[in-house]
Amino acid sequence: MRVRCGSLTVLLLALLTCAPPPEGASSQATPRAQTGAARPSPSPRAAPETFSVGVMYWATPRPVLCKDWYVVLGGTVVETHREEAPELARQHFAAGTLKVERVFMSLPTEREAAPEGFAYFKSEGFDGLRRGDKVIVFVNEYDGGYGLVEAAGSNSKLGIKVRSWDEPIVEAVAAMTRDAQAAKLPGDRQEALKDPRHAEAWRPFNGRRAVGEGCRQ
Repeated sequence: MRVRCGSLTVLLLALLTCAPPPEGASSQATPRAQTGAARPSPSPRAAPETFSVGVMYWATPRPVLCKDWYVVLGGTVVETHREEAPELARQHFAAGTLKVERVFMSLPTEREAAPEGFAYFKSEGFDGLRRGDKVIVFVNEYDGGYGLVEAAGSNSKLGIKVRSWDEPIVEAVAAMTRDAQAAKLPGDRQEALKDPRHAEAWRPFNGRRAVGEGCRQ
């Protein structure tokens, strides 16, 4: 039987195309070129920053207006718990966490700066507070870092407990802290207290002291 040369060529080409690859050769197909711009990989979501401060239990409690202010924040209690420290004279502490809703002012100390955009605040001093309570916290400076002196004459050791962020005291704190440097020291706040509305708002949280009364060191 005769086989035409052209037919034989086609048959050989078909056999070569269908033949399996030699042993050891990659059977993976050549990748196609991407069309269009490549999609960027999604960035992992960063964990929320937490600002933690220790309460200075050995320091004499002071009225809020008589404390140095470095960080003033407002938040809602999300949890409270008891902590024990057998090695200390005061062995039981009420600690907790606030979800930060407002930062009125934030100044660095010599060695520390509050985390930028922090979402939670942790400390002791949550005595008498429960989940859902709203508190304005006044953080002080201690030994080049941050510390928290208990507030005297107020309704919370952390600072001021409020029912809502619409209360007059919240507006008074916001007005007083618009200039953070001017709000840091007690003597520099007297000008803001000349506003009778703000003086009246502070009165319930200043103990038995007159709002305009100077602070004894």
